[in-house]
Amino acid sequence: MTCKLRKLCIAIALLFILILAVGCASSQNTTENSTKPAGEEKAKDNNELPSVLAMATNPLGSMFNNIGSGIAAIWGKYLPCELKVNPVSGHSVWIPMAENGEIDTAIINSYDASMAYLGQEEYEKIVGKKGADITLLACGSPGLNGILVSEDSGIKTGKDLVGKKYAGEYANSKGVTAQGMALLANQGLTPEDVQMVTVPGVSQGIQSIIDGRIDAAGSAIIGMGIITELDSGKGARLLSCDPSPEAVERMQRYYPYGFIVEVKPGPNKVGIIDDPTYLMGWDIYLVGRGDLSEETAYQLVKCIWEHDKDMAKVHPVLEDWTNDKYITTQAVIPYHPGAIKFYKEAGVWDQEMENLQQKLLNQKKN
Repeated sequence: MTCKLRKLCIAIALLFILILAVGCASSQNTTENSTKPAGEEKAKDNNELPSVLAMATNPLGSMFNNIGSGIAAIWGKYLPCELKVNPVSGHSVWIPMAENGEIDTAIINSYDASMAYLGQEEYEKIVGKKGADITLLACGSPGLNGILVSEDSGIKTGKDLVGKKYAGEYANSKGVTAQGMALLANQGLTPEDVQMVTVPGVSQGIQSIIDGRIDAAGSAIIGMGIITELDSGKGARLLSCDPSPEAVERMQRYYPYGFIVEVKPGPNKVGIIDDPTYLMGWDIYLVGRGDLSEETAYQLVKCIWEHDKDMAKVHPVLEDWTNDKYITTQAVIPYHPGAIKFYKEAGVWDQEMENLQQKLLNQKKN
């Protein structure tokens, strides 16, 4: 064999060995990657956000959908991840989705948040007595709602509701049903005093007034676009609540987290005619799954805290979602550890909040 031929054979052999080595290494990496959890490829460690975050809201056009879409827009603008907003018919729909990891964050009222967290009422059938694994990221501006009627109905006070068709039972939310019953009780009325009607949700109740199928909706939230639609046709009026201590006590028997707020006529307050008008207020929560990574929860809260002035630019309903409301001593579910980490850095988490956090965590231990 000539010298040139011998060198050629050696070169081919070395090349073959190199190809085998690369192939084995590639096979080993493939095997290792196949054993990783599904979400691990999205983030190498907790310092990175998932590539996609899913938020649940109530149906399109609802106030909760406007709030959730607005917050998602802020996150999408300032954070390196894709936001998907999922409008569903009610909290009882997305709660099990969150338990399965299909939903990361959501907008919910304080009543349903408490019932879901503790596994009470309708949520016991959904998540069992263990309760849902949801945690508080931030408390926003309160929802303000009252009994809605058309201005041309002639209904101006609670007494005028007697014998009228009243949407007070909401199929997809025990919390909204509680609001409808609480507002009726505030007026000194019982379900037997009206013709009780069941509707799927708040928007559908108001649509029923527009269509002439009912006379009053027991839960209408100030700022909803569909109230403006009613006002452009028949006119819209939100009946004033009775602010007396006796009436508030009656209201809180049905909705213990409700409180009375004085509202004056003005921009973005369609339906407020009487000056003043008293409405029932209740807290609106931005919540996250309990198993969201600490870093993800931290970054989500940090983002809306630093850009809360941008909220109103996204949607008027977020005008009052200011960061001075994000922590509340009236919280009814515990905060996420990642949220607490940020609030401590911001200097707003004190011993009172720490005591409340432990009290809420202990509710599931008892």
